[in-house]
Amino acid sequence: MTTRLPTEVPDGGWGWVIVLAAFLMSALVFGVIRSFGVFFVPFVEYFSEVSSSVSWITSMAVAVQQFFSPIASALSNYFGARPVVMMGAFLSSLGLMLACLATSLTHLYLSIGLLSGFGSA
Repeated sequence: MTTRLPTEVPDGGWGWVIVLAAFLMSALVFGVIRSFGVFFVPFVEYFSEVSSSVSWITSMAVAVQQFFSPIASALSNYFGARPVVMMGAFLSSLGLMLACLATSLTHLYLSIGLLSGFGSA
């Protein structure tokens, strides 16, 4: 008895593209958050703030990301992965673009800490 193997890929051949996209997304999300140390000293000097105040930017981003990840998972189950990921990318990009216009540390808390953190969830 010969077992017949399927000749077509079940996902249409897009499986590895999705794996690559998920890898790039994870690398970018965690790379942006974890590489904040590069901007730490210039932020301390530019805003004339103590280092503990500046370190709250990254702490807020990680906390918001971890807190809203279950909510993002539930939204992904309800609406599907594509719109949730697209909205997350939009929010994360918007947060990073608004951070370029920051004139105070509070702006960075809101842009990087909240918007980018929520988009990264």
